[in-house]
Amino acid sequence: MNDLYFCERLRGADQFFGFAGEIWMFQNKKSDPFWIITALHTDTRHNCLAGGTHCGVVGAGEQDDWPTLDAAIAHIADKADDMRRKLAVSGLMDAHDADGMKAAIVCTRPLSDTERVAAFQFLGFIAKMIGDFVDPKNPHHVLIGGDMKTRAKDLSVASKIAPDNIVGQLPEDGGIGETGPPTALGVMETIDLAMKIYGEGKAWPKTMAVQGLGSVGEPLVREALAHGWEVTVADPKISQLKNLSFSLLAVQAVDPLEIHKQAVTVFAPCAQNPIITPQTINEFSCKMIISAQNTDIDLVRAEELMLALHQRGIKPVVPGYACNFMGIAMLLWQSDLKQLPYHMILERELKRHYTRVRQMLLRAKDRDVPPYMVAQETIKEAILQ
Repeated sequence: MNDLYFCERLRGADQFFGFAGEIWMFQNKKSDPFWIITALHTDTRHNCLAGGTHCGVVGAGEQDDWPTLDAAIAHIADKADDMRRKLAVSGLMDAHDADGMKAAIVCTRPLSDTERVAAFQFLGFIAKMIGDFVDPKNPHHVLIGGDMKTRAKDLSVASKIAPDNIVGQLPEDGGIGETGPPTALGVMETIDLAMKIYGEGKAWPKTMAVQGLGSVGEPLVREALAHGWEVTVADPKISQLKNLSFSLLAVQAVDPLEIHKQAVTVFAPCAQNPIITPQTINEFSCKMIISAQNTDIDLVRAEELMLALHQRGIKPVVPGYACNFMGIAMLLWQSDLKQLPYHMILERELKRHYTRVRQMLLRAKDRDVPPYMVAQETIKEAILQ
């Protein structure tokens, strides 16, 4: 594994993908059906680079993650930018001297179990060396956790190669475990706050539509049902989902193309592709949008779209990176497991999450602007310090 078959920095990352940092591609063996691609904010003043890993397939099929390799690279770069925003708006950027990055295992086809183990072993190798390799004169400490289609058991494999650089592995392997549940708790906390701050004096019913039943959407539905919400769900693979923590009989399922049109109080996107676009902007019938996903909006026109929803009376619209940071918070504080039990770290971070989100929502309501505007100001302040 020490002799890489392929290692290259992609030139023109800014020109072709709108990314100010560095994008690298690695392949261990020519015959391997996967690459590891990393997007790193090496232009940072911070010592640590932190982010998750998306394991997906390039192809034309409905179940594939990206249609082309270029689309995969662009998505990874966008996710690295999302992580930078998330760390900044949450206060974690300064608390941990950390900036954003993203990794992906980009596969040419679905992996066998043996190939998946090899892929995550290779991820561990890359995580261990890339901080020094990319910029030897200004090395960064890299911390890599999970993201879409990457689970704690996968990270346990990687952590055996790079114990100082992999977080989110199984608890029995010293990790914080799956980050979906704490992320969902943070999103649910944001929904409760929005109901109190924006719904005061209004008889809004506790109705919610959740798009996507993945690692965050599924526990979010479970939390919502436990707190007395009526929930409508949509997922293109809903018939294939197993081991759900709630009964599908407890929710109403609709076509994925119709989920954002539901006349509910809260719409919660938990999928992969942007749902707030020029094509959908007039189709929302909810009172507020509280997003759990990072890529929830057409980034090129984000401010325009947020203002349009605000003017339509959909308030608040909270972008994912401004409220779904409980997962990365738990990963960055994983070392505290040596002194504190999991539930105490979770409770502490939820309190911090509550304070940050409450401040943002109160400032946005007081100025009658979308929370997006307040979040962007916070991000600029954090990055320009």
